[in-house]
Amino acid sequence: ASDLAADLRRHLNHEPVVARPPSRLYKMQRFVRRHRLGTAAVILITISVIAGGVATSLALVRARRAEKAARQEAATARQVTQFMRDLFKVSDPGEARGAKLTAREILDRGAERVDRELAGQPAIQARLLGTLGVVYMNLGEYDRAEQLMQRSVAIRRSVLSADKPALAESLSQLAWLYY
Repeated sequence: ASDLAADLRRHLNHEPVVARPPSRLYKMQRFVRRHRLGTAAVILITISVIAGGVATSLALVRARRAEKAARQEAATARQVTQFMRDLFKVSDPGEARGAKLTAREILDRGAERVDRELAGQPAIQARLLGTLGVVYMNLGEYDRAEQLMQRSVAIRRSVLSADKPALAESLSQLAWLYY
């Protein structure tokens, strides 16, 4: 009778009863029932720590991707800038023979150099072709501008996936030309 009374007290206090075979699940259920608030707090803290770790990891991956893209963009910008500087530099004074080079001649040389010197760098080649196409368009040379811009789009389509902003930029330039 005293064991039955002790088991009833344990049951009312949400403690494991002796009359029942002990199992880990049963003991854990009784523990959780006795300590609801503490158990809920531990579970929430654990979930928060895991969610924070996952969020931090994802942010780190995104930051690394953004840093890599920024470095590539900076390298591309440096090469484009150097190419444009070289384009307007006349290295041989005898080459001009006293005549002034026209913008059209400089652009023609630049388009040839893009094909020749940047064949192994499609991102830079596409960017410069698009830029040269815009300049030709501004000069009223629409056929030449269309050729260069279409090549820029073709290169970017072959190298980049369809959701890249660079491809959108080339398509936008071509759309302006058609407009």
